[in-house]
Amino acid sequence: MESELAPFLSAMEQSDTCQSAGRKFHSGTLFGVETVAVCSGGAKVNAAMATQILLSEFLCDYIIMSGVAGGLCSSLAIGDVVVADRVCYHDVDPDNLTFQYPIVPSKYYSADERFTKVNSKAKVGTFACGECFVTGDKRAEIMKNTGAIAVDMESAAVGHVCHANGNSFAVVKTIVDSAAHEPTKNFDAIIAEGSKKAFDAVKQVLDSFDEYTVYRV
Repeated sequence: MESELAPFLSAMEQSDTCQSAGRKFHSGTLFGVETVAVCSGGAKVNAAMATQILLSEFLCDYIIMSGVAGGLCSSLAIGDVVVADRVCYHDVDPDNLTFQYPIVPSKYYSADERFTKVNSKAKVGTFACGECFVTGDKRAEIMKNTGAIAVDMESAAVGHVCHANGNSFAVVKTIVDSAAHEPTKNFDAIIAEGSKKAFDAVKQVLDSFDEYTVYRV
């Protein structure tokens, strides 16, 4: 969503915009780092398209996915920042990945561990990715099958494309609904606030990094 991208655009300097595959790509400087920022749109295919464009057309070295997610475990509350140590699909048969061409060694894609170490307040765990909004008993089912603590519609697609291209990636998101808290009012405001918190967590990590070309999807 555009609200998830907004904090990054506000902080970018010397920003130029161009279009590719129906998306606006914003090039500039973020915290002194050469950056290309884009809102991919929801769902796996949109995230995969945006990621491959960033890698192939803009020659980005490093991918950072930021925004909001749903919590799967009851210990996560609305407003908690979660950093992925790995990502996977919850709606794709793992055999399609690990036994069919092009074969990958695991259904999980490992994220950059540096993001799990710098922000001491963030929760760390697996993200599960799929095409549906997850509620009720589906949360427990996904946790059991994947070991995930958070769910979204894009993270595994980003990890999958980065794995295929040999690029590192990170996922930093804020929980906006969870097993114990499902908001029914002011959801847009919760998303905007959550996106800002995820942005702040990304900034904290980037301040500790060496030079990278960074992407937000």
